[in-house]
Amino acid sequence: MAENGVEMELGVSAEYFLDFHFLENVLPKGLLGFGDNYVLVEVSTAGWPRIFDEAIFAVQSKGYRPILAHPERYTTETDIEFYETLKGRGISCK
Repeated sequence: MAENGVEMELGVSAEYFLDFHFLENVLPKGLLGFGDNYVLVEVSTAGWPRIFDEAIFAVQSKGYRPILAHPERYTTETDIEFYETLKGRGISCK
């Protein structure tokens, strides 16, 4: 890109799967956020994990701003009120 005169700033980030491994081994080491400390989080499409609230609280307590990645994949949650509740808790659904 640079050889062709195209300037572009690149960064790295990740989507984080919220499970016990995440809480015990990933979050304590720090996350790859972007923008204003946003991080992408996801859960199983088979259902919401029992630790979802705990994991979101832990992420937010570390100063991160969670965004639920791929909300269209969660076909078990079709009620917009569910996502409005998440939004009210500071979780973006993009």
